[in-house]
Amino acid sequence: MVVFNGTAKIRVVEAKDLRPTEWSKRFNSSTTGGQQPLLDSYVNVDCDEYHVGQTATKPRTSAPNWSEDYTAEVHNGKVLGFSVFHDCALPPDDFVANCRIPFEDLKISTNDIWVSAKEYLSCRAKSDTFCASATCVMYF
Repeated sequence: MVVFNGTAKIRVVEAKDLRPTEWSKRFNSSTTGGQQPLLDSYVNVDCDEYHVGQTATKPRTSAPNWSEDYTAEVHNGKVLGFSVFHDCALPPDDFVANCRIPFEDLKISTNDIWVSAKEYLSCRAKSDTFCASATCVMYF
């Protein structure tokens, strides 16, 4: 098991083809022409379950572009986590997708990571791809 100690610089870039889960469509009967409803999505970023940040909500899109940066001091870090939610009018917000990326899967340099639904996203995920950039700087 590889652990990371240092400063993690994380950029949440974008997602493509986000679709609501069946659960989130339970009250929506207004789909037009067979099109999927658009999402008001945001991403929660965490490292080993410790909250790092939350992006702004991008309204009414299936391909949100955030391009937001976060920095976290990491001690014995094992996993970066990204969770996508639909911002509902009444809480709680609807889960859309999530992924967990072990530090051992990252080369310690600048990485643009396109996460495939087949590789990292949970089985409930409805996103085809999600992009995040992680720059991990190690201090000795």
